[in-house]
Amino acid sequence: MKELNDLTDLEICKEIADIEGIQNQIEMEDMPNAYVYSEELSSEYDPLTDWNITGPLMDKYFINIKRFGTWFGAWQGDIAPKGSDDCLSYEQTSKRAICLAIIAQHRLKGDTE
Repeated sequence: MKELNDLTDLEICKEIADIEGIQNQIEMEDMPNAYVYSEELSSEYDPLTDWNITGPLMDKYFINIKRFGTWFGAWQGDIAPKGSDDCLSYEQTSKRAICLAIIAQHRLKGDTE
């Protein structure tokens, strides 16, 4: 299993779709503009660019974010971390930090291989 920081955007979208139980497939896999497509949603599934996906995921998984300088830390629950080392993820964009925190939380529970 890849480390969180080594996941590509495509892999993050795919893993979030899998966690959510959304049937999906990678379209144009060998191309630079490959994307995750959900037949049941009849659209591209990209929580890294679409707040309509990311916002509800934050609520569902109790994810909060905080800016640390120019980066974002994401964690689960109401108690804010003292620093970025206490976050589930620490990334340059808020949506990426949220998605990686959800994946980290899922992996910590042992729900994936």
